[in-house]
Amino acid sequence: MNSDAILHPLFAFGLLTAGAGATFWLTWKATRLGPLSSLASGGLFFWSIAGLLYFAGSYFPAYSRLANFFWIPLYIGYTFFIFLAGSLPSPSKFPRWLYGSLAFPIGVYLIVLPYVAYKTPLTITFALELLLIYYALPLWYALVLGEAPEGRSVWIPALILFGASASIWFSLTPSYSSVSIIMVTFVWWASEWLLVSGLELETNGWPVPLTHLSLVVINFLTIWMLILEQWHLSEHSIQRITWEMWLAGIASAFVGPLSVFIPLYFFKRRSESKLARWSSILSQLATFLWKRENPTPESIALEIYRLFKQACDNVAGVRLAIFDDLTIGERTDHGIVLRDHDLLLGRVYTSDSDSCLQLLETMSVLTSQRLREVIRSLDWRSKAQTDPLTGLLNRRGFEINVHYSVERAKIDHWPVTVAMLNIDQFKDVNDSAGHAAGDDLLRKVAMALRKNLRDDDMVVLWGGEKFLILLADSNLDQAAKVFERISGYVKKLRVPGVEQAITISVGLAGGRTPDSVKVIEEWIDQADEALRATKQKGSDHADKDS
Repeated sequence: MNSDAILHPLFAFGLLTAGAGATFWLTWKATRLGPLSSLASGGLFFWSIAGLLYFAGSYFPAYSRLANFFWIPLYIGYTFFIFLAGSLPSPSKFPRWLYGSLAFPIGVYLIVLPYVAYKTPLTITFALELLLIYYALPLWYALVLGEAPEGRSVWIPALILFGASASIWFSLTPSYSSVSIIMVTFVWWASEWLLVSGLELETNGWPVPLTHLSLVVINFLTIWMLILEQWHLSEHSIQRITWEMWLAGIASAFVGPLSVFIPLYFFKRRSESKLARWSSILSQLATFLWKRENPTPESIALEIYRLFKQACDNVAGVRLAIFDDLTIGERTDHGIVLRDHDLLLGRVYTSDSDSCLQLLETMSVLTSQRLREVIRSLDWRSKAQTDPLTGLLNRRGFEINVHYSVERAKIDHWPVTVAMLNIDQFKDVNDSAGHAAGDDLLRKVAMALRKNLRDDDMVVLWGGEKFLILLADSNLDQAAKVFERISGYVKKLRVPGVEQAITISVGLAGGRTPDSVKVIEEWIDQADEALRATKQKGSDHADKDS
């Protein structure tokens, strides 16, 4: 018996077994891709089954009928991958004219169709391929814009180019050589590995190794060489390969590598541009205003506006609360807050709610810190916003910050409750234990309010022993429960030299979404009236404005 008759089946069986193992391994890897796992593993599994059916049916004559079922799992796999591409977010800007590139696969299809043995399966596959390209093209362009991870430069070309090329190869007259079957099998598994690895690189945000890019190009060129070799083995001779076929092959040989390296080139260019821009911004922040001998509020606001505008073109304006709401540019309903710990510095306005949000939030932290340092170093009067004893806002600070509380409430449709709080025993503590004890009591009550209120709430030392509180996203009933809890906390406070328990009285007003600062001012008067009514009933009470 010829040794080849034994070795070839054994080799084929080993290759088939290895392919089955690779199928399960790659499918298992695809299940670990997070949100993409179900669609990626489903598409990969069915494409792997298609490959196994094709190889078994083509290499083992006894199972030749299996190759007839190859197309069914191929279609199902395409469907999974179409849903995968459709589930990923599209870039912020996508030029529709790029869909004109669909003319290339359409042209290749029209050139190849007259010469293939399986016209109907190829037509179905071609329709699925066009739908896949329709969803994948914006994802590929996101890489060009620098809005997608590098891994996309691997899995999208591997998915689209190999799927189209392999479908054409399988559709040609089935007169395959053993070598070509083995080569296309290796290309098949390598392409599936590239698909999984590319998705893994994208999911984790890892850089793309050169080996992956090289393998994408090698795989694509290999499958097109196999197409030409398959054509030669069919009833057509190499001399009868038409110029259209040569043109399609040569053009495809260029399209494959270019589809990988062009987006990476632009990605690199944009990354370098972003890095240069960030370096410029950080450099300007480091020397922020030191070049000016006598900076004014207007010059500070203008420089901040220019910095943010340099970072994002959608920045519409800047407002600085620390300088009497000085505004440069336009005010809009979108933007981010400039805040350094508990001190509200201002707001940056944008033309929409999504553009550059992450970039601006990162930059706002750096800018706020730097602005606070500059203000301190230049000894601006912003210190007058806070009470030196308690660290709370004073009336001046309230007048500056209340605009933002109203604006936030209107945007988020929050109810706001105004509370006027009074320490019942403050005068007795001052008279019996001295002003130092009174100061200590003010500090401890201020600390109690800070601990029991949220960052979005505003606490103001209104004067003497009276505090003004603006409770965000709270109606009157919710506010009453909050101050019931605070009252219990305050009763546990102890002041040296003072034996009696400390109690508070509270007047509440509002509980609705304010239309303007004037409404807040009206509610303050109403809360003050409610406080006086509460005091007349005795200490340790809370009353609502009727």
